[in-house]
Amino acid sequence: CESLENMTIPKGVTSIGSYAFTGCESLISIEIPSSVTSMGVNLCQGCEDLTEVVMYPTVPPSLGQGAFGRTSPDLLIKVPSGSVQAYQSASVWSAYASQIVSQ
Repeated sequence: CESLENMTIPKGVTSIGSYAFTGCESLISIEIPSSVTSMGVNLCQGCEDLTEVVMYPTVPPSLGQGAFGRTSPDLLIKVPSGSVQAYQSASVWSAYASQIVSQ
């Protein structure tokens, strides 16, 4: 994934496996459709240029440990309006509470 900068997961996908984007250093943004209910461990681990994750699910999907580890310190996780508190308090998501903002 050397040249992958932007990724939009197709609508209808329900699960994103562990390590799906691990080490994709050029990845800047990713969009997750409302159909996703689970995301694996170390999903974007080491994606040092990742600055934006746009989440469309109103209910936080289950999230594996280390999903956004070693990403940009400027990473923002944009969630649907009205879902910020749900994401900030959800298991594993709470580790990224300060980075979770409304779309």
